[in-house]
Amino acid sequence: MADTVLTMPESQVADSSTPNKATLALAHLQRALRLVSPALPGASAVIQSLRSIRMEQLPEGLKIRASDGDIAVTALIPENTTLKGVLQIPSERFFGWVKLLRGESIRLSSTDRRVSLQCGTAKASIPLIKSIPEAKFGKGGEVAIIFKQSALGRYLHYGAFAQGDESRYTLNGSLLKAEKGTVSVVSTDGHRLAIYTAPCPDTILALLPDAMVSAIKSSMSETGDDVSFQQNESSIFCNISSDIPVFIESHRLTGSFPAYDRVMPEKFLREITTNAEALVNAVERCALIGDHDSKAIVLTFERSSILIHSSDANAGESDESVDAMGGTADPVSVGMNSKYLLDGLKRITGDVRFQINSPMDAVVLIAEPEDGEEFKYIVMPLWVQK
Repeated sequence: MADTVLTMPESQVADSSTPNKATLALAHLQRALRLVSPALPGASAVIQSLRSIRMEQLPEGLKIRASDGDIAVTALIPENTTLKGVLQIPSERFFGWVKLLRGESIRLSSTDRRVSLQCGTAKASIPLIKSIPEAKFGKGGEVAIIFKQSALGRYLHYGAFAQGDESRYTLNGSLLKAEKGTVSVVSTDGHRLAIYTAPCPDTILALLPDAMVSAIKSSMSETGDDVSFQQNESSIFCNISSDIPVFIESHRLTGSFPAYDRVMPEKFLREITTNAEALVNAVERCALIGDHDSKAIVLTFERSSILIHSSDANAGESDESVDAMGGTADPVSVGMNSKYLLDGLKRITGDVRFQINSPMDAVVLIAEPEDGEEFKYIVMPLWVQK
């Protein structure tokens, strides 16, 4: 992988009198459009040019790019065509139409006004949008850190899901921090906190916006290919190696990530272990009968079991019990939001360890998906009227 960000040559000016023609593998185009789709704005976007796919032939391959102004995703199809200049194609109909195609190849031809598409007997003609300059994110400089795709995918799966739609802007992203031999991926919405840690010799401190995390997750595969990150003062960049390389650019989030370590209790009075899948099934059944607005359930941690209770004034009540080990003789009951609890539990296979102090303290779930790696999930307690 190169040590600098992918630089794009200047666009060529197409000859409006001569149609551009190209034939490329349909599977390549469909995949490239799927890869750039996280950067497409919604239908409510006012600026029409943002709701478009930018297509351009470069020496390195056919460039497919989408950007909503805050994030840009570029996929590079390894094909050399005779397309000249830039095609700015409205994304909704182009993406939807190509997605539904079946076949081996697709033919494109364009003038300065329209692009014509053909795949087998399916044909379409779509008006082009006037091309505008690409959003600028600057250059990323030297590579800050490199991961294997399989490893980063695991880190993001466990550590980058607890953020929510909050007014506090920095909560709409995940913290990527590597120092002192450990990398951490952290996310929170103020009600729960996810932390995944693994060994890592490098250093980085970056806030990954949600859109960038989504684009990275959808672009990676379970391979040994590399993923690299770079930063400058205003932007963060991600290069994903593949047969169709992906380059993601995003503006950095402002502000600082919350001091998440402050919510971690210094010590615990109780620790109890149970099977995550069994607890998920029990919690789901109780939540179905319980209050759907508050999503409140009560977990009672006993010596050799965990009791789950839910109730609703109109729907009734439900009680479950799952086997556990390591508890104490004095049970403690903690109210929790069932959705928040399930969001963490469903990521765990095998055993999960609970650390508990009192009904008013945060509950910590701990699992070890891989040797030397740890998933911690902290859920704040919920007051439940008895």
